[in-house]
Amino acid sequence: MIPLTQYITESFDRYMEMSPKDKHALLKLDKKFHKYMEEFCHEQVHFMNVANLQEEMERIVKKVEKNEDFEVKIKPEKNKFEDEYFCHRLAEAFQELRHEFTTLNCFLSKYYIELCEEKIRQIDFFNTYYKKKNLKPKYNTKPSKRVYDEAVKILKKHKFQKVDKMDKKFQRNVSPEKSQERLQKAIDDRGLDWKVVIDDNMVPRMSVRPYREFRISRTNLFSEVDLQSLEVHEVEVHTARKHCGLQTGLYLFLYGLGGSNIFDEGIAIYNSLNKCKNQKPNILFYVAIKIVIAYHLYEMDALELFKFVKDLTGAPDKVIAKQMVRVNRCMDNTTLFFSSANFGSADQDYLNGYMMVRDMSEAERQELIKYPIGPAQMYELDNIKKFLKVNKFEPLEYKEGSKIKV
Repeated sequence: MIPLTQYITESFDRYMEMSPKDKHALLKLDKKFHKYMEEFCHEQVHFMNVANLQEEMERIVKKVEKNEDFEVKIKPEKNKFEDEYFCHRLAEAFQELRHEFTTLNCFLSKYYIELCEEKIRQIDFFNTYYKKKNLKPKYNTKPSKRVYDEAVKILKKHKFQKVDKMDKKFQRNVSPEKSQERLQKAIDDRGLDWKVVIDDNMVPRMSVRPYREFRISRTNLFSEVDLQSLEVHEVEVHTARKHCGLQTGLYLFLYGLGGSNIFDEGIAIYNSLNKCKNQKPNILFYVAIKIVIAYHLYEMDALELFKFVKDLTGAPDKVIAKQMVRVNRCMDNTTLFFSSANFGSADQDYLNGYMMVRDMSEAERQELIKYPIGPAQMYELDNIKKFLKVNKFEPLEYKEGSKIKV
């Protein structure tokens, strides 16, 4: 007779191991998930980007100078969420996929179902925004008092620092070509199968794409401090987590389980603070000011909030104006979004995540990079690892969702 603990372990392993038929079904549904997620994420990026950022920052500063109250007015970049047919079709696709996962005998089905439900709610929210764009609903989730108190403590200790432009390490004089070479070496040295690509049309300075590309803008120069920060923040965390997601053999982990962005940003902030020879200024300042703005967003009118933040931080008007615009982005209705549920909005993930990971060991943080989960799945990480081990999925070669036949 075998010991009880051995019997339980072996029984659990058999439960985790999928039949060839179910495994084939999972891989097929996982490709569908990727196809729909890629389509969703492409439009989500444009919805999150503020088309009138500079114009709105200048308008806010002028209103403050005249001591006139104002409302923050956000215009997302053009995207397909304006199209009701597009929203209906994509939401219906996620709904059908959700149903298919309810009938699949798979330990991971619940995570796919959660993410499908999240996307359905988000799509409805995005489309409703365009239908009712003359209204100003309360989009932002209020941070917890614990996180708010931490943010205030940070802002009292870390005042806004102006960059000394005469300091060589802050001078943005490194060409895109030289930056490409430096970042590619950093990626190769870490064993990540990712390529640095110079993008002629990109507006942001850089972006880590899921299809094994680290893109940098042709129109931007970088400083030594920028490059050091990109290595420990974007390469060691965001690129590494996507790389590890593909190594699991399931697109689910490329996108990350619900709440994975919290650990993504938390570890990235930790690295920026502790692994850079020349640290960028204002890292903690920026993560904290967003929390304070979000906390008081619906208790104060905009002018009152601006003055409150000014008194607390002493930061330049343009800095405060930009953060007020960012926190007011329509993306931040996290009462609808599982990915940050109970932890605050996407902009709040930075401080929430940092507070969660700063006292972890380096081994624990590396484990979270290897397995792109969120805080809600921490208690099941061992089971997730066991599931992946017993089923032995082949690492993925990224394929564009639009080219996958499902």
